[in-house]
Amino acid sequence: MVATIRQRTAEWNATLKSINLSTVSISYADGKRINDEIAVAGMDLNTASLLSERIVKSGSLADEVNLMAVLKEIYGVMNDIAGQLLDATVTDDASEKQLANWGMSLSNTANGSVNKLSNETYAFVWARADRIDRDHCDSLTDR
Repeated sequence: MVATIRQRTAEWNATLKSINLSTVSISYADGKRINDEIAVAGMDLNTASLLSERIVKSGSLADEVNLMAVLKEIYGVMNDIAGQLLDATVTDDASEKQLANWGMSLSNTANGSVNKLSNETYAFVWARADRIDRDHCDSLTDR
């Protein structure tokens, strides 16, 4: 799972970094809001990578639950950015087309690989939590 998360977060970071708002004519307010959201997504991606490394070292269920939450956050932020790109105020057709391309690319990423990994992590974490709970209950009845 760690290798997959490391690979995916690098891919998702590259997708985010491909959005270069200085190359399009976009209102300052829209550009600032989108860049701020991109920064949040970058921090979330960094957190996901760090949590995955900690999970390998500690096997902590708490870290797994936190990773699950961060992946859901990444999914939401990427979809928010995609929507903002599609709704941004622009002054020319070329900028509108470029923002639409970035928005669709980001939406496809969020609803594709981000959502898939998030769902897989959710299933893995809850199955593990259920096993821990059953093992704990079994140990209580063995007394």
